[in-house]
Amino acid sequence: MALRTLVLLTLLGCQAKTVKVPSETPRLISLSPAITDTLAALGVASQIVAISQFCSAPDARQLPRLGGVQDLPVEAISALQPSLILSSNSQHGPGGKLQQAGFEVVQFSEGSLSDILLNVEGIGVAVGRDLAGKALAARLRQELKSLKRQTPGNAQRVLLVFSGAEGPVRSVWTAGPGGWLGELLQQTGLENARSAGPAYAQIGAEGLIALAPEIIVELNGQNRDDAKPMNERWAALNQIPAVRHNKLFRWSGEALLRPGPRLIELARKLAALQ
Repeated sequence: MALRTLVLLTLLGCQAKTVKVPSETPRLISLSPAITDTLAALGVASQIVAISQFCSAPDARQLPRLGGVQDLPVEAISALQPSLILSSNSQHGPGGKLQQAGFEVVQFSEGSLSDILLNVEGIGVAVGRDLAGKALAARLRQELKSLKRQTPGNAQRVLLVFSGAEGPVRSVWTAGPGGWLGELLQQTGLENARSAGPAYAQIGAEGLIALAPEIIVELNGQNRDDAKPMNERWAALNQIPAVRHNKLFRWSGEALLRPGPRLIELARKLAALQ
C-alpha cells in the first residue's frame, strides 16, 4: 500500500511526530468527542470507522463504539484495520497499548484554548485536509475575537459549574482560570469568579459564598436534562449575589463541554450573558 509521510505537531511537548497515512481513503478511529466533531467539520466524517462510547456519531451513522479509556478492545480495533487512531488521552500516546499493538496513533492535548485551536489545524494535517484545518481554525479565532466584550471593566463575575441535578447545593465542581473553559470566559470578556487555583476544583458552600459570583451557569453536557429548577437547589445559598438576584442559568447540550470546533456554541452563549 502506497504511503505518504506527514509531519505533524502532536501538541504534547511540541515535538514533531512522523505519521504515515495511506494515500487512498484513510480509515479513521476517533477516541475523543471533540476530535470526532473536528473530523466532521473538516468533511471527513465518512472516513471514520469507529468512535469511543462518549462520541456523537456524525450524521447519525451507526458506527462501532469502542468503550472508554481503560477498556479499549484491541482485537476489535485490529479487525477494523484503521490507518490512523486519533486520541486526546495520554495513555494512548508513546508506549501505550495501542502503539504497542502496532497501530498508528496521534495524540492531541485539550487542556487549553490555544491547544484546541491548534488541534483543528493538526487534525487537518493528519487526515490530509491541511487547508481546511487552517481555514476552520482561522474562522474560530476570528469569531472568538468578535465575541469579546468591548468594555471588559464592567464584566460580571461568573462561576461556571458542572451539571448538578439534585438539591440543595452543598458542593459543586467548578471551572477555574487554568483550563479552556476559564480561558473561554476571559476570551468573551467575562470575569471568572475563581481568579486562582486549578482548572477544575470542587468547592463547598462556604467557598461558594466567599466567591460571591454575580452569575452562576450550570453546564450539563447532555441533551437530556432532568434537573430540578436551579432557584430551588441554590435557595439555601442566598448570600450569593447570583442566587439573591436570580442570575442563575442552566444550559444543556452535548456541545457545551466539547473542546473542539463546537466550543463556539458555548462562547456565543457566554458572550450574550447579562
